[in-house]
Amino acid sequence: RVLFRSVQAAKAADLAAKAEARAAKLKELDSLFSQRMGILWMPPEGDGLSVEVLIEMLPNGTISNTVVTRSSGDLAFDNSVLDALRTMGRIKEVEELDQETFNEVYRERRVTFQ
Repeated sequence: RVLFRSVQAAKAADLAAKAEARAAKLKELDSLFSQRMGILWMPPEGDGLSVEVLIEMLPNGTISNTVVTRSSGDLAFDNSVLDALRTMGRIKEVEELDQETFNEVYRERRVTFQ
């Protein structure tokens, strides 16, 4: 039995495999980030609060800047998130991303904390 596969089909299969691997890696990194924030972040008492933060990161995973882009209205709550991010400091595993993925997803990212 002889099976023929076009070059285009092979390229499409390769692209699909790469996209799947990328999605899995991003899911893994997001999970890791959430786990670490779960350990580091001790929000003050308050129900229904949320804050959106722009997180800027370097290719080695260092958090280089954090900016509140939408405040919860509770300074202590907002600062608790910023303090936890400063304490985290770096997500070393981000280094494993290719440059294109890093630039698209992690260089600047808005995250909502509730």
